[in-house]
Amino acid sequence: TTCAWFFVGRSVQESGLESWLDRSLIVELHPVTQYLHGLQWLLFPPAPPNIHPNSSLELFSFIVNNSIVFIVIGAAVSQLASAVSEMMTANADSNKQRKTVLRYLFAERISVELRSRIMTYVDYKLSIQ
Repeated sequence: TTCAWFFVGRSVQESGLESWLDRSLIVELHPVTQYLHGLQWLLFPPAPPNIHPNSSLELFSFIVNNSIVFIVIGAAVSQLASAVSEMMTANADSNKQRKTVLRYLFAERISVELRSRIMTYVDYKLSIQ
């Protein structure tokens, strides 16, 4: 998206209009530096923005870029939430199995020493699942 944003700035400039490159005062800088400024602006837009899209092409590009960013961030957050939920479910299942074994050991009046050894083994087996 940075390439597109940089291309839009160049295209608007070539059409004779003032682009974000002009407004950000980086026209005289090396193209790589201009590109990095564009990347920084797209990844970490200032609040409030000091560069506003001035042409319809810049505005359209800005909207498309932000839409893509929101979709990507939304998908990443969804994946993260799903992974956390899956881990919590797995942890709850392990805890349930552990409690079931412990209840059985208490019901059978297993000695504290043997119960401790069994639970250490149960914890080990549950941790490698």
